[in-house]
Amino acid sequence: MLMIKDKGNEKILSVADPDLRLVKNPKNDGKSDIEPSEMKKMYVTLRGKWSIKDSVEGVKIIQKDSSLTVIEYNAVDGKNFEVMLSQDID
Repeated sequence: MLMIKDKGNEKILSVADPDLRLVKNPKNDGKSDIEPSEMKKMYVTLRGKWSIKDSVEGVKIIQKDSSLTVIEYNAVDGKNFEVMLSQDID
């Protein structure tokens, strides 16, 4: 899920992956035990050149040029990530 709140040259980007990716781990007694959620890297591509104003653990820009910005985040446990982005003016 992705939401963007527009604030002129800034945007608030809120991203969450509700898929918990829980892993069932069968035991010898025939019952199932659920293991912790597995982390998955997810990507958001935005038009334009953007910077993250305040760093957020698990979120980083992996590509930025004049036409595109690619943001990577570590989706785990259905966690929501909210970052403030500012548009780079060249």
